[in-house]
Amino acid sequence: MIQFILFLAHTHRIIEKAHYEAEYYRLEEERAEHVKRQMILQKLAYIDGLTGAFTRRYAMEMLESMQKDGLEVTVAYIDVNGLKKVNDTLGHQEGDRYLKLIADSLNESLNKSDILSRIGGDEFMIVSNSSEKEGLESMLKKVNELLGTAGREGYRPSFSYGVVSAPHKVPFDLEELLRESDRRMYVNKMQFKRGNV
Repeated sequence: MIQFILFLAHTHRIIEKAHYEAEYYRLEEERAEHVKRQMILQKLAYIDGLTGAFTRRYAMEMLESMQKDGLEVTVAYIDVNGLKKVNDTLGHQEGDRYLKLIADSLNESLNKSDILSRIGGDEFMIVSNSSEKEGLESMLKKVNELLGTAGREGYRPSFSYGVVSAPHKVPFDLEELLRESDRRMYVNKMQFKRGNV
């Protein structure tokens, strides 16, 4: 009888251990699936689905981090020219291709440490951890010139831009930096509309 009781107790421990192991593996699989879903959601929060550029949220987090760390930063505010006309005459699918072409062209020309983000419907921002304002302006001008050879007849992709830098270890007001790059972009857009660019 004692042997039978010991046998039952031992069998119970084996069954209990098997149950705990199965439960452990089930919880591990559930945790792995949860981590995978979190990564997908984070990617959706940081990557624009149409252009593949980073989102405004990501760019602002990067700028705030750079500001906090006292790093040098250059910001380019970019506004796509003529998107409404493309959407109205050729359709929104063509407008999407227009945006994607511009985003791809900009991304291909950036330094590895720079980021391109889509911050609005037809607006982008480049965040660079360099104070080389002239280098970024030169790159933007070249991309605009190359885009001028692409597109359909009467629809040459282009953009207006404004570039502002904050040097290393010089405190900067993030809102003022963005406001100034936006203001410079509008000056560039007015020159574009007058044909002076």
